[in-house]
Amino acid sequence: MTRFQRFVRNSSDHWQWVAIGLLTLGFLSITGISLLNTLPPVPQPAPEPEPEVVEFAEPPKHLMGWAGEQAAEAAWELNKHEFAAFKIHGADEQDNATKRVVLWDAAKVVNGGEHLPTLRQLIGDCVSFGAGNALRYLQAVHIVMYGDRIEWKEPFIPYHYATGRNAPEAGNGRIRGPDGSLGSWQAIALQKYGWIAADTPGLPKYSADVAKSWAVRMPQPELIAKGRDHLVKTVSRVRSAHEIRDAICNGYPVTIASSWGGKMRPPVIDGRLVNTKSDTWQHQMCIIGYDGAGVVKYYYVINSWGPDAHGKPVNGSVPGGFWIAEKDMDWIATTGECYALSDMVGYPSRDWIIIEQRAAFMRHQQQIPQTNAGEEWREKVVYSLSM
Repeated sequence: MTRFQRFVRNSSDHWQWVAIGLLTLGFLSITGISLLNTLPPVPQPAPEPEPEVVEFAEPPKHLMGWAGEQAAEAAWELNKHEFAAFKIHGADEQDNATKRVVLWDAAKVVNGGEHLPTLRQLIGDCVSFGAGNALRYLQAVHIVMYGDRIEWKEPFIPYHYATGRNAPEAGNGRIRGPDGSLGSWQAIALQKYGWIAADTPGLPKYSADVAKSWAVRMPQPELIAKGRDHLVKTVSRVRSAHEIRDAICNGYPVTIASSWGGKMRPPVIDGRLVNTKSDTWQHQMCIIGYDGAGVVKYYYVINSWGPDAHGKPVNGSVPGGFWIAEKDMDWIATTGECYALSDMVGYPSRDWIIIEQRAAFMRHQQQIPQTNAGEEWREKVVYSLSM
C-alpha cells in the first residue's frame, strides 16, 4: 500500500470516528433534554413575607409637637381677642349629661357606612393633625345636618400647618425647624386662612418631606385664596369637660393640646378602651365623642398615629383612639389648650336626634334608586325635619 493510500485510509477512519462522535453527542443531547423535561422542577425557596407594619411599642416622642403650656398661655394672652367666648346659643334647657353623641355617626354617612380612615402623622405636626381631624368630622356633621349634596373632602394638612406656624397673626415663624406649633396659632389660621382639599390639583401627597417643606413658609397666594373659601366660621377656647361635652353634643369637634399622656395599649373597661393619665405627651389630639349613659362619663379621643396605635376598638369606635373619663378630660381642659370648631357663626344648638334622623334617611337614600318619587319623599322628610 502506497503512502498516499495509507493517508486516505487513515483520513477516512478519522472522519468516520468524528461522525460517530457527533451522532453520539446529538443523541445524548436529545435524550438529556427529554430526561430533563420529565424530571420534577427544582424546589424554589418561598418568597419572604411582606414586612408587617410595626406599631409603636413606646410613645413616639418625635411625633409630639405641641410647644407646651408656657408658650400656649403666652400666645393666648397675645391673641385672645381673636376668639369668641364659647356658648351654645338656644340651649337654655339643654341637658347633655346623660347623652351619647359620637360624631362618627355622621362621618359614616358620608363615607359609605365605614369609618373615615385613621390619620398617621410622620413628623412633629400633631397640632395640624388634631385640627385636621376636627375639620373632617365638622364637615361630616355639616353635610348631614344641612346639605347632603355637598361633597366631603379630605383636608390637605400641610396647608393649615403652614398657615398656623407662619401667618403673621399666628406663629409668625417663631419656631425654627419643621416640628411644633400651638393650638391657638392653628385656631387663628383656620379662621383667617381656612383649609384646602387634598385633591386640589398640583398638591403633593402627604409625606415627611412634604410636611417639612411646607412647615417653614406660607403657602402660595393662589392656595390661600382657595383656603379662604373654606374658613372655619368660629373657634373658641373651652376650659372644662362640661363645655367640651356641650360642644360635642351639638356636633362641634374639639381640639385638645396638653401634656396629658396615657398608655399605648389601654385596657378594656366598661366595654371600651379606656386610657388614664400615666405619661407626658406634649401632643394635640381631637375629641369626637361623648358618652354619659353610664355612671362614669367618657370622652372619645382620636389620635393621629395610625389605626392600630392603641389597639383594636371593642365597641365600634373609630380605630386609632380611646376613651378617657371626665376627670382626665377636665385635667386636659384646665392645664392645656382646647378649642371648639364651628361651621356656623357662633354655636347654635343642634338636636343630635335630628342629625341621627337625617343620617338614617341619607343611608336609606343611598340604598334605593333615585326616582322622582324618591326625590319627592326626600323633600317631604327634610321639610318635616326642618320644622
